[in-house]
Amino acid sequence: MFEILGGSALLVAVFGLALPRLDGGGHRLDREARSLALVVESARGIAMHREYPVAVSFEIVPQRVRVHHDLDADGRMDPGEETLLLPLHPKVAFGAGPTPPVRPRSDPTDLTMLRQGRPTVVFDPDGSASESAVVHLTARRRSDSIRPAEGRALAIEAESGAVECLSYRSGSWDATC
Repeated sequence: MFEILGGSALLVAVFGLALPRLDGGGHRLDREARSLALVVESARGIAMHREYPVAVSFEIVPQRVRVHHDLDADGRMDPGEETLLLPLHPKVAFGAGPTPPVRPRSDPTDLTMLRQGRPTVVFDPDGSASESAVVHLTARRRSDSIRPAEGRALAIEAESGAVECLSYRSGSWDATC
């Protein structure tokens, strides 16, 4: 009897570790969206705490985020100003992918401010963002994948600088990641 229980527990543990890997796209997207939301929220917090603008740029081609501490508020990356580069997970990309965009013309983002050709949102010391925007994330999958469309997005509100994480599941966007 003990062997059956021990074997069952081992089987449950193995499947428990394997399940996130079997559905890696959804879990990976959730983790990446939450991480990206944390980076954006942290940039806002730093701007408020240190009382200088912090820019978050979404580099679509190299698939990474650039956080720039703009100490002199001139909109340029000057020597001595801290810049942090954060790559996306290799199986996650900016863009809506097979999901409909949250708003028209928001794929991969609807940010209109560009810094050095990169879509950018700037958080001011009062906590506000330079503009309201949506940034989409999708899983990189084989083109023959038959899995349902899943996507994540960050919605940034200009006035408050608040960041909301959105998930596309079962045909609609929900405020959760």
